[in-house]
Amino acid sequence: MRKFIVAFVLLLCVVSLSRGVLVFPNADIYYPEEHRDTAIYVGKMFEEIRQEAIDYIGYDPGRINIVLVDYGTSTNGLAQSAQHNTIKLFVWPPDGYVGTRLNASSWYRQVLVHEFTHIVHTKYSTGLAAVFAWIFGDVPTSQMFSPFIEAVTIFAESQMHESEGRINNPIWGPGLYTSNYLSGNFPTLSQNMAPFSYSPRDYRGGALYYNYMAGFYDYLVSTYGIDSVKEYHRVVSHALPVVGLITAPRRAFGKSLPALYTEWKDHISERAQQITSLPEAHIAKNSLIYDIHVHEDRVFFSGAALGAVSSWAGFADPFFAELLDDGTATLIARLSSSMVKQESGYIYALRDAVSERNITSGFATVWTREIWKIAPGERDRVVARGPITAFDIHEEELYVAFYDTVTRTSIIIAGNNVLADLDWQVKDLAISPDGRVALYLSKEGYYGVIGLLKDGQIQFLVKDSLFKGSGISWWDNKIVFTAAYDANSNDVFAVDADDGRIYRLTEGAILAEAVVKNDTVYGIGHSTTQRGMSIFEIPVSLSDYPRVMTPVDVIPQADVDYSEADYLGKSLAYFFRPSIVIPYFAYEEPNTTIGLLTMHNSVFDDHYMEITPTFTFGENLPGLDIYYSYSPIPRLNISVGGGFSPFTGFSASLALTGAIYETSLSPHRTLQVFGGARINSDLMLRINSQLQLSGIRWSLRFAPSFDWKLDQFELVPEMRLGINAAFAPALSTLVRLNADISDVTRLSAGIVQNLFEINRGIYPFLFLGEMAAGAEVRMTNLSFAGLDLYATLGISETLVRLITLYPKIGISFSEDFSPGFLFRLDTQM
Repeated sequence: MRKFIVAFVLLLCVVSLSRGVLVFPNADIYYPEEHRDTAIYVGKMFEEIRQEAIDYIGYDPGRINIVLVDYGTSTNGLAQSAQHNTIKLFVWPPDGYVGTRLNASSWYRQVLVHEFTHIVHTKYSTGLAAVFAWIFGDVPTSQMFSPFIEAVTIFAESQMHESEGRINNPIWGPGLYTSNYLSGNFPTLSQNMAPFSYSPRDYRGGALYYNYMAGFYDYLVSTYGIDSVKEYHRVVSHALPVVGLITAPRRAFGKSLPALYTEWKDHISERAQQITSLPEAHIAKNSLIYDIHVHEDRVFFSGAALGAVSSWAGFADPFFAELLDDGTATLIARLSSSMVKQESGYIYALRDAVSERNITSGFATVWTREIWKIAPGERDRVVARGPITAFDIHEEELYVAFYDTVTRTSIIIAGNNVLADLDWQVKDLAISPDGRVALYLSKEGYYGVIGLLKDGQIQFLVKDSLFKGSGISWWDNKIVFTAAYDANSNDVFAVDADDGRIYRLTEGAILAEAVVKNDTVYGIGHSTTQRGMSIFEIPVSLSDYPRVMTPVDVIPQADVDYSEADYLGKSLAYFFRPSIVIPYFAYEEPNTTIGLLTMHNSVFDDHYMEITPTFTFGENLPGLDIYYSYSPIPRLNISVGGGFSPFTGFSASLALTGAIYETSLSPHRTLQVFGGARINSDLMLRINSQLQLSGIRWSLRFAPSFDWKLDQFELVPEMRLGINAAFAPALSTLVRLNADISDVTRLSAGIVQNLFEINRGIYPFLFLGEMAAGAEVRMTNLSFAGLDLYATLGISETLVRLITLYPKIGISFSEDFSPGFLFRLDTQM
């Protein structure tokens, strides 16, 4: 034990040397040592923008903690208000398709404002609401029931710069609202409030809960004023949960929230009448289209179709297709990618891949990128891997851009040669037939810059700070791009590669990306006739366009003092101070037990602890339970537990869980292997493993486990095998097969068919999603054990927005085939 303690202390010391903390006037900035310069940059930025975010809500949460985390190519941010007011900033800036949806002139400013506003908003509790929050350990507060959890943060991020924030996004902001209105698919208020049950099956996904509610919130600010919105937050802050959601809108705006939402919809209808009607060559119903390109004078596009099974099992239907002249599409491959290129009969596709699985938190999994080379009749293979942001293929040579989050620079490699080392992020690169390399670039303060690579240097052609789409392409010695140069549009433009003249190609279009073939523009946008995305076909209308002159986006950097602090001391204080304290009471005749549950998190979430002291009246004895877990590396977790209870005496346990192996077998097939072991003070040893295979619309899991009772000197363990399979013959149909094999073998098979969508609700309580019919047959030891035939309805609560129930009503047949009435509540379809 002494050696273990010494080794553990040495490990903590080594970890502390690789991490640091800076103390600013209003925040502690924790960082991996290699990101120290970024920590200083973020700290100065926070001190400058802090008060502005506070003013949007009307509440000051005090000091906060900011943690820089590097999870590879994952773009995100987290606000953990219950965890010592901590926000985590992912250092990978948005690029490509994600960059179009998460538009930022300065990524660090956007994510900092967004996550800090979460802290400001969710911590805003006063009066009885503050007492309620304290009793339940600040989880949840009254504000956490608000429909504007994400809306208020997107509003704040959108005030920083005209090209930053999703309200300023012409494609996934106003363009989304108006297009959906014209197609008759404007969502209901309750529909937006089901982000985990309904959103996965809709092509708009998280944009319903995030972007739509942000647009609604922005309308309230512009129509009723920021003071009325702050009054709404003030009323919610002191009201008990749920009560404030009903009373606050009338107090602040004089109307109920559903009435205000209808008012906003009417406002959108007026704006929709001003939208230019453009021809849609192909409509991808309830589908996302990620990428479009021209190859050998043919148009190709990639995306994914969604349906009911996307909510039930996470399945989607990827496609890579050719657009034909009659508007139909020919499927080339079951493939979706944000960047696809072709040459010599090969398809090259950029895909996300797991670099290192985090066993305790999916958010903390480290991601990377892979370029797959695909051809009919050949084995798919990876030809490049790493922090890739863009690529192209020219004369069978791959040009790849890699980005370094530490130096915030990119290198472009062709074969074994480094063509350039740039202090930019390369969002896209396109090579002309004669070998010229066009670049689409960004960095802090520059949203989208276009240039040519010449002798390792950039010749800038377009350097304004306005919003642009996700990619570039070549056409007639010009580089084609989309940009928000005019209000309420994201039109297609082209810049001449020789003289830098800019030309307008369309007028009134709202396109994420576009290419030109035979003097016709083909661009990706939201359909105005169906729910989904379309490829618009617009004749080129070439005209000179004056060069746009915009002011430089000056990134805020406060002139404040900061100091280096002792990381080990600070992080230990952070850990041992409880994140959440929850009192509890239990009665089991004739005894009454009271106690506290304290939860402790480390700065980088690699340590976690629970301490539960109790006292039982009747027995008049104290109790104590302690649980601690540690992840020395993301893929491994070690946990120990122990304690004393007046009823069960002393107990202890030790467990190890790990992600053993994970790989991509093809662009859409993965293999994962997990394992674990646990032993407790009763000398019960369990060893378990799990092998998972997943592909397009199917998944398969094998989970064997072995139990030994060591105190009885058993040589042969009790063995158990669980097998779970799921596949979707269509996006509206799900089949599940399950087997539990031990001393008794239990088998089941079920099928569920979506019948129709309801998509209605009662604000703020529930949302009715879909109606479905299903059947399940069960067997025990290969003998018939039962059959259920049922109808079911998806019901999501819209307060905490985490629970979905499926009440199943029908007929149940027992093992002797006698019928009976069936009613049960399930948490999965």
